Amino acid sequence: MEDGFLCPDELPFMFEFDGIVVCAPSQDLADTLAERFDDVPIDADEDIVGGIDDAVGNDEQSGPDVVFEGTDGGLVGRGIAFAGDIDGDGYDDVLMGFTEISVGAWYEGAVAIWRGGPGGPTAAPDQVIRGGERLRTLGRAVAAADVDEDGHIDLILGADRDDRGETNNGAVLIHRGLGDGSFEESPSRSLYGESSYDR
Repeated sequence: MEDGFLCPDELPFMFEFDGIVVCAPSQDLADTLAERFDDVPIDADEDIVGGIDDAVGNDEQSGPDVVFEGTDGGLVGRGIAFAGDIDGDGYDDVLMGFTEISVGAWYEGAVAIWRGGPGGPTAAPDQVIRGGERLRTLGRAVAAADVDEDGHIDLILGADRDDRGETNNGAVLIHRGLGDGSFEESPSRSLYGESSYDR
């Protein structure tokens, strides 16, 4: 876990699994998820290829309900958060970072949002926000909170290798929520480290 990493006030309880930081709204849920994450296999490319079966707990596990898969080297799950109910439909939603995925730019990273439902999140994400710049590695840390107090949940995303005049000074990017569970594709505010390797 990165030194000094804090979960948002709405998700104050955290645990770490194989370099993945998970934020949860209660200690009970964090403990339950920590136990379940012990059963999640990770392949040689550091992609999560398992899932979490019935996060509320049950003794009759039959395999994962949802499988989150990455691409080679994409580092799916490097940052992950159970974001609470971001779209107001009564079901908890999931944020997950793919820190080293290269779609349009090399190692730009991306963050995917899965909305929850009666059967849990779907296999395909509802929205993907890309880093958009070479070596940004968006998604190293992910969190959700209403940072501008407009009543809509916003995304707070870490990009630890972002360069702004310095080498790997890192960035925190805030994407405003639109009130329907989706978010602006471009950040409304960006905070950068002051020196090289502040990330």
